[in-house]
Amino acid sequence: MTYAGYREEVRDTAGEAVVQAAACAGVEDYGLEASEFVFELVDQHRLVIYYYGHGCIMEHSGNYDAVCDVMGHEIPGDVQEGGWLAVRGWFAFWAFHQDVLEEVARLGRVADGQIL
Repeated sequence: MTYAGYREEVRDTAGEAVVQAAACAGVEDYGLEASEFVFELVDQHRLVIYYYGHGCIMEHSGNYDAVCDVMGHEIPGDVQEGGWLAVRGWFAFWAFHQDVLEEVARLGRVADGQIL
């Protein structure tokens, strides 16, 4: 995957988060924050699900250490037990997550944690 291809995946995922939020706008029970939409979309994204995607993310993301900002420097036990592939996936997940959140912010659609 090229850098341009990676950025397209990030843009598409951010755009989908905005569309989902718009669909839920005005529905009282939803009131989900941007990070919740992004979390779900990233969690089910093919770059995160499949091992090959982890390398693509880590190669092209400017947020390769986002996991340290979000989770600190301790690796949870279940990730440790999963070995290198689990650790790499954990880093890739949070890097992609941060890239998508930044893209949503670039779209100018975030105010007080809510996608508008």
